[in-house]
Amino acid sequence: MVLVYRARCIPVGGGRSMKRKGVKAWKNLKYALGRDRRLSDAGVRYLSIAFEADGKYATGLFSADDDSNLKDEFTVPLQGRFYLKIDRHFHGITTILSPENAEVVIVVVPGLAGHAYGSFKERSGSFMWIIDHLPKVLPRARVLLYGYESKIVDGRVDLRISELGRMLWRVLELRENMIQGKPYVFIAHSLGGLVVKTALLMSSQEHSQLSAATYGALFFGVPNLGMKQRHLLTIVKNYPAEELVANLAEGSEMLTNLNADFEKHFARADSEIFSFYESEQSPILELRDGRPFNSGMSELLVNRESAVRCRHQDYERKRNHELPRNHSNIVKFCRSDIGGHLGIVMVQLEVIVKGALQMRFKQEIEMKQASKAHCDSVLQGRSWEYIFYLDATSQITLENDVGVIAYLLGWETQRVQLSDLLTRFISWQRTTKRWLLIFENTSATVIQIGDHQITKHPGYFVVKGGYDGGLVMIIRESAPPSPQDVSGVASVCVNEMSFEEAMKMFRSRLRDSRIPEQDLERLAEEVGYHPLTIEAIVGYVRRNRFEPFSDQVLRFLKGLERPNKLSFATRALS
Repeated sequence: MVLVYRARCIPVGGGRSMKRKGVKAWKNLKYALGRDRRLSDAGVRYLSIAFEADGKYATGLFSADDDSNLKDEFTVPLQGRFYLKIDRHFHGITTILSPENAEVVIVVVPGLAGHAYGSFKERSGSFMWIIDHLPKVLPRARVLLYGYESKIVDGRVDLRISELGRMLWRVLELRENMIQGKPYVFIAHSLGGLVVKTALLMSSQEHSQLSAATYGALFFGVPNLGMKQRHLLTIVKNYPAEELVANLAEGSEMLTNLNADFEKHFARADSEIFSFYESEQSPILELRDGRPFNSGMSELLVNRESAVRCRHQDYERKRNHELPRNHSNIVKFCRSDIGGHLGIVMVQLEVIVKGALQMRFKQEIEMKQASKAHCDSVLQGRSWEYIFYLDATSQITLENDVGVIAYLLGWETQRVQLSDLLTRFISWQRTTKRWLLIFENTSATVIQIGDHQITKHPGYFVVKGGYDGGLVMIIRESAPPSPQDVSGVASVCVNEMSFEEAMKMFRSRLRDSRIPEQDLERLAEEVGYHPLTIEAIVGYVRRNRFEPFSDQVLRFLKGLERPNKLSFATRALS
């Protein structure tokens, strides 16, 4: 028998090249395992390697023979003070796919007594469709496995669904908080679906980012209305899992309440949950000598009605499909299933991922339009037809915003470059179009845009080049420009907004943040309700990712000049 192990804390070295980091991670993993005597005769085979959210470490998977007498958890020295953490329980988050250009995050959650990796691997084979097939269909998906202690016998942890859901919610928001701007999709089996529903429910009730970022899920045999579990009650009697198994009964009050609450808090029209249900009976277990064994009998554990009754909107749209498998095998596929049942699963997953990307794109567009509406109303003496923000924190965010703007204007959105966008805007001078592009949060000293150059000055930007027919405006972060820096540049004054307008703007721009309401009010008062200053602070907060929000932002603000009207350097429109 072959077992799969997880190796964590693999250093990837410095540099920006993901390819080089990947090579370094593979070398470190093979070097460490090759030197360990326990693994020299274990028939080690390397499966995958992926980068963690911080980009400093990687996680690798490898298999080894069962007769190698390896412990469930151990460490392997690498070099100096570095040690690789090896285990086969896969508890917590395991990153298994991390493409450099990831567009969506897929989180895979196993069921009761399931293993984060083994639950989705074919029986008597090595094919694990999440690793071996999913990236071929969705090459831009970052994939995480979530493992949790769910043994029904000998378990020593609290197995209440509420606690399991809380742990999933917390680990995703705290450990993966660097993956922002990406929509989330879940793949869940059996109890895992209830855990996902609980996590999203708690996130929604706390107004945190997980529920807002989640588009939908694929559920496999999830007992929304309960399951046949009487045979399990005798096995888990006097064990920590007894309460959990009791709550999985058909007609359970706990499940009824969870369904009602989830329907209420996660009923967005722009979301989707597709449910697969089993049609074959599963073996019934019985207790022998203190251990569970196959009794020789079988029954359908989760019936169709229970599996497909997750949300009314998905049930009415018939977002469900039968898989002729039993409860355990409903998430296990082999290579020959690619053209059959696995193909059906992947089609539905593609539909949900496409919807997730459209949802995120729509949210970004709404934010851009909200920013335009605010600025359009406060820029005195000007009548702008187009006002847009571009997040220049990185090349990726910049390109993303270029695509959003092109989409808003009805232009071709495939491979639109910033230089193309700027050239299009400049050409509008002949049709008296007035436009304003606001670059925020750039870290580059000079941004080269074709033949045009934007040079960074302390706290603002001056555009160098022939923009006779357009206006480019870059918000300031700190000190105002010196007189010699603004030669040939006009000033535009911005009035204060009302308190209500300022708070609405903050909530819109920081809606994925967990900043307390009272801190937002304090921040709005400190900046004097100036919309463009608020935009600058939003960029600053996002870049520094304050968790929790701290007085550091307010200390930063005290260095800002606060006249009755703020002047921003711009190039005059002729």
